[in-house]
Amino acid sequence: MITIKEFDYSSTELRAMGYWHYATNWPIVYIMHNDTDAYVGETLDGVRRTKQHLEEDSDTEYKLICMMTDKNFNKSVALDMESFLIKYMGADGKFRLHNGNAGIVDHNYFNRDIYRDEFKYTWSQLIERGLAKHTIDEIENLDLFKYSPYKSLTYEQEDALTAILKTIEDNYHRSTANKLIVVNGEAGTGKTILAVYLMKILKEISDGSISLYQEEDEIDRLELLNEFANRIGKLKIGFVVPMQSLRESLKNVFDSVDGLSSDMIIRPTDVVNDYYDLLVVDEAHRLHRRAYLSHYPSFDDANDKLGLDKDATELDWIIKCSRMQLIFYDKEQSVRPSDIQRPQFKKLIGDNLCKEIELTSQLRCKGGNDYIEYVKSVIYEEAGVRREGFGDYDVRIFDDPNEMIRAVRRKNDEIGLCRTVAGYGWKWKSNKDKNAYDIVFGDQGYKWNTESTDWINSKNSVNEIGCIHTVQGYDLNIAGVIFGPEIRYDKELETIVIDKSNYYDNLGKTKDINELKGYIQNIYVTLMTRGIKGTYIYACDPGLRNYLKKYF
Repeated sequence: MITIKEFDYSSTELRAMGYWHYATNWPIVYIMHNDTDAYVGETLDGVRRTKQHLEEDSDTEYKLICMMTDKNFNKSVALDMESFLIKYMGADGKFRLHNGNAGIVDHNYFNRDIYRDEFKYTWSQLIERGLAKHTIDEIENLDLFKYSPYKSLTYEQEDALTAILKTIEDNYHRSTANKLIVVNGEAGTGKTILAVYLMKILKEISDGSISLYQEEDEIDRLELLNEFANRIGKLKIGFVVPMQSLRESLKNVFDSVDGLSSDMIIRPTDVVNDYYDLLVVDEAHRLHRRAYLSHYPSFDDANDKLGLDKDATELDWIIKCSRMQLIFYDKEQSVRPSDIQRPQFKKLIGDNLCKEIELTSQLRCKGGNDYIEYVKSVIYEEAGVRREGFGDYDVRIFDDPNEMIRAVRRKNDEIGLCRTVAGYGWKWKSNKDKNAYDIVFGDQGYKWNTESTDWINSKNSVNEIGCIHTVQGYDLNIAGVIFGPEIRYDKELETIVIDKSNYYDNLGKTKDINELKGYIQNIYVTLMTRGIKGTYIYACDPGLRNYLKKYF
């Protein structure tokens, strides 16, 4: 059982602290805090490390230091518990956490599962002591947790981070025009997590506030960051997020993280007004070209201001307005004809590329890469043998849409963050008439999402149907997916077909029916890969329902 001791954070308390037999020459984890701010650390000598903290210049005046350990602790356990507390305290919101994220580690060790159970019990003790306010389950459903820069990276993400930093360092001062880094990754491979993590580290390096203290571990990482800080120095960085809903959610996250701020997050149109050392672009597959837009004049003005050809894209703006670029991209999440088309995107990347990185490990979906690849094979009509299941991943197909929606709501009562989403197969009547229902099944009526930004976390979202533009880039525990009347299965032709007359995204239509089919297929693959713990399915067209039943 982990023992928790609290001391006054002062030099006069060091002697009293030394009387506790774990306070010297034993691995401990500690939380320094006042009423609003906190810092988490680990050490092999609590008294010595506290003295170091007291001697360091700091703008934060802590009042207390809470120390935790037990007789079975070792260095690996202490490092793991430190990472655990940073991750959950960073999202809990009780304190503004003043940790950097450079030293967060994630490695396995003997009896880790047993210690992790102890950590969870310790968290409940911290709640009782007023050092935390949310349960672990509540925290794991928060955007601040999902997009936290305090996450432990996987080995694949670690390798990607190292490659990104080294590429920036190697190419930043070179005269070559090729200074674009591309990180390719499918839905759920942790692109946004890595982007936010990188923003935190780069901002700390730029501000000169990064902590390079480490007792023993992570020396290679810290040497890399130290060398990067010495060679690159201060950077003007912008974080471009094309999608409005995700942009607003990430702004809320950035305002809650020490060292980050919402004004770092910008629209693609904002880049034309400034010049940046580095532009980081998340969800780059949603960058626009000059086609199917609602704002041609402002698009043309931007191209004119930058001296670019009329048909230049938002990616052209980003390249023109920055010394280096880092973009996160998934070719299969382009869902509108206004998105830069793949051949054009490929050419722009190829003309400016200095490094390409792949993320392949599935981090969102508990069904793993097998489920993601299977969904794509079914929706893109390349499926072979039926899969009977995906372990603990909960996949169900329903004959009654109202029953599916009720099942999603029951799951939401149980675990939270469960929502119903659909393709753009119904008119948005409630935009003009607040009393109208947009989607009707029998005697049950439903409305499209009444919030366009951060809909998933809005008060009434569990009772509404979310469109693609409110859920792309987000995680859900259970995603209830409705295939609308715009997508059918033709039994005679033995293929999925699109009914253009039932597709109501005014900016999503294109004259080429095959191109439109590709966008709609991409929409449903995106919707079908939102669920962390499961996906529930209903198709309006009986033929499509029977087709899907062959595979689910």
